[in-house]
Amino acid sequence: MRRRWQQVEDATERGMRELEETGGLRHMHGKPLELNDDPDWLIARVLKQAGFSHPLIERRKEMLEPLDAVAPKLERLLRRRAWLLRRESRARIEDVIVFNSDRDALLREYQAKTAEVNRAIRDFNLGAPESLKERALNAQAIVDDVEERLPALGAEIVQDERVSGACSWWERMFRRG
Repeated sequence: MRRRWQQVEDATERGMRELEETGGLRHMHGKPLELNDDPDWLIARVLKQAGFSHPLIERRKEMLEPLDAVAPKLERLLRRRAWLLRRESRARIEDVIVFNSDRDALLREYQAKTAEVNRAIRDFNLGAPESLKERALNAQAIVDDVEERLPALGAEIVQDERVSGACSWWERMFRRG
């Protein structure tokens, strides 16, 4: 019996040595297994691969969404401002007034959304562990940044000679008739 056992061990050892020398086990080397002490590690791994995460982490991501929703409006106003400053736009004083009122509305919306985000951060921090807590946003700094990026239109267009003589295509059509 011992002899057979010894034969089996010798054959296994020879086979393993041969596989190692020929590279037959190379495909088995690679990333180490992620073995955790957590009994639910498999469930957590499957959920993570499927795109799910802990509800606190999801809430953390959702907190800034109100400000992300306002960002496209800012980009549109930046493009509109650049267009109004161009000579081809033939900007009228009415266009400047509408732009400035839209800009003021956007600034108010940024203030409101920042306050909303700060409330969400406060509520999140009440139930979050210390490592996940967030700082409140500085609402005034955000609004100041938007004001700096998007200054109001005024003197640079109104004092331009093109404004006094500028009129839209429709106005020119009706003057002829």
